[in-house]
Amino acid sequence: TRTDFAINGNNGFSKDGIVDVTLYKHLKADKSDKVVVKGEELSVKTAGYVNVTAVNTNGLTTDKKGQVRLNVTSAIAGNDYKVVVKHEEAKDLTITVDVKSISVDGVEVVSAPQAPVNKIFPVAKAGVEFKFTDANGAPVSIDTTDRNITLVSKPANSTLKSENFTLDVDDDGIAGVYDLEATKAFDKEGEYVIRVSLENGASATATVKAAKFDEAVRIIFVKAPTSVALGQAVEFKQVMAMDANGVTSPLTLGTDVTLSANGKAIDTFALKTDKYELKAKTDEDYIGSTITVLAKSGDFVATTEVAVVDEAMSIAYKNTAAEAGVSTSLIANVLDSNGDVTVLSSVASDVKTEVIVIDKPADAVAVATVVTDWNVEKQQAVVNFLASEAGEYKIQTIITYKVGTADKYISDIETITVGGGVNTFNDVVVISMGANSMIVNNELVKLDVAPFIENNRTMMQFNVLYVFGIDVKWVPETNSVVAEGNGTKVVMTLGSKVATVNGEEVALDVAPYVVNGRTVVPVGLITGVFDINFDFTRNADGSIADILFTK
Repeated sequence: TRTDFAINGNNGFSKDGIVDVTLYKHLKADKSDKVVVKGEELSVKTAGYVNVTAVNTNGLTTDKKGQVRLNVTSAIAGNDYKVVVKHEEAKDLTITVDVKSISVDGVEVVSAPQAPVNKIFPVAKAGVEFKFTDANGAPVSIDTTDRNITLVSKPANSTLKSENFTLDVDDDGIAGVYDLEATKAFDKEGEYVIRVSLENGASATATVKAAKFDEAVRIIFVKAPTSVALGQAVEFKQVMAMDANGVTSPLTLGTDVTLSANGKAIDTFALKTDKYELKAKTDEDYIGSTITVLAKSGDFVATTEVAVVDEAMSIAYKNTAAEAGVSTSLIANVLDSNGDVTVLSSVASDVKTEVIVIDKPADAVAVATVVTDWNVEKQQAVVNFLASEAGEYKIQTIITYKVGTADKYISDIETITVGGGVNTFNDVVVISMGANSMIVNNELVKLDVAPFIENNRTMMQFNVLYVFGIDVKWVPETNSVVAEGNGTKVVMTLGSKVATVNGEEVALDVAPYVVNGRTVVPVGLITGVFDINFDFTRNADGSIADILFTK
C-alpha cells in the first residue's frame, strides 16, 4: 500500500483560503484506486507570513471522508508562501499560497531628469517615473485612471494643466513603476512640479526644469546597458542631443540618429520600432569580450561599450553572516555557470524576487523580507533577515521574470550563519505599517489599530505588550492605562505628557490618546521602558515598512 494526499480533488483552494486535504491509500500496485484514511493525525508547518487553522471540530485528525479542512490566511502580501502538511507514512504535501496586495499605500519618485530638458520636450520622454507599493513596500499595480495627479506649479503662461497628465505602465516592464505622460509638451521655460497623491494622504513630487535648447554640441546615450549575457538581448532606447548649457533634447532613433555595433560576439543588432536591440551569441568563447555601440547624428558621434558575460544560472548573497537579534540586510546577486556575478537580461520584464525561510534551528524564529525587489540598474535585490538565536538558517530565493513571452526563473538555497550576538531573544513580533494584524512568533494576530506615523513619531496601540508578558489594564476611574511586568510598572493618563515609571515621574514627547478604543503611544515608549529591542525594515525610499520587536 502507499499513503498519499489530495487537495480539494486536486483543484487547489475551494474558496477564500479554505483547503480540504484528503489522506488516502492505494491498495493496488498500479495506484488506480484511492481508499480514504480516517482518524489519522496530520501536522502542519508554514514558511512565510501564513497562518493555518483547522476549521472542523476534529482539528488536524482526518474525518470520515479522510479529510482535514484548513483555513489558510495572511495579511502580508507576497508570493509563494508555503504550507507543508505532514503524515508519517505519506510524502509531504506542499500548498503554495499567493497573497495578493490589498491596497496601494505608498508612492515614490524613482526617476526624474537631473538636467534641464528642452521646453518642447515630450513629457513622456522626460523620464519621470513613479513607483506604487503596498503597506509592506512590495510593488503593486494600480488603476491608472484613478490616480490624483496635480500640477502644483508651472511657469507663467504655460497652458499645461493637471488634467493633461496621465500615468502609463513602465516601458521597461518594472513591477509597480509607471511613466508620467501628458497630452502636451512642456511649452514654457521654467520649473514644472508634478505631484501624485493617494487616498491615504501619501504623495510624491517630481520636478522637471524646462529650458530653451540652443545649438547641439554633443550627443549622449541615456541609460545604455553596460553588459549583455550570452544568448540574451539588451536594448538601446534613447540618445539625446545636449547644448553648451547642458539642456538636453531627444533624438528619434533611426531618423535623427542611427546606431551601429562592432564585435565578434554580436548575433543580431537591429532597429525595432523605437529602439535598437542587441543580441549576443551563445558561444562561451566570447565571455569577457566587448561590443562597441556607436551613435551618429550629423557630425556628432557617441560610443558606449557592452561587456559580454555568462548567462545567469544561480543566486548568491554577498554576505551570509548575521547576529541573533540584529536585523541584517542581505544583498542578492545572480551568478553565471562559473560562480561569477553576472546580470539578468536588460529586456527582462516582470522581475519578482521572493524569499522563504525553509530550515532553521528547532524553536527558533526567523523572518526574511524582500525590502528592495530586483533592481535592474544595480543588478541586485535587498533582503532583510532577522533570526532569534545562533545557528544555521536556510533561505530559498526565487527570481522570476520574462524575456519576451518566455517565462524564466532562477532559484537557489543559501545558508545564513547566525552568531550568538548580544540581543538573543525568545519572542519576535513583526508589525507592518498600515496593517491591521501582526505576526507573533509566526502566528497571525489581529490588531485593532494599524500603526501609523504622526508628527514624525511612529504610533501604535499600547496593549501589544501582552505578547512579552506585560499586563496592560485600563482604569476608567482615573482615565489612565497601567502596564506592569518584568519588575516595571507604568501609569499613563490620557492627554497627559507625564507618566510614572515605578513611581517616578517621566516626561513624554507625545501624550497617549485613544484610537478605535485603544490607547496609542510612540513605539519608543513601549521599547524603552520595558527593555524590548526593536528595529525597522525600510522601503526603497527610506520610509518604514515593518517594525520588528524582539525580547
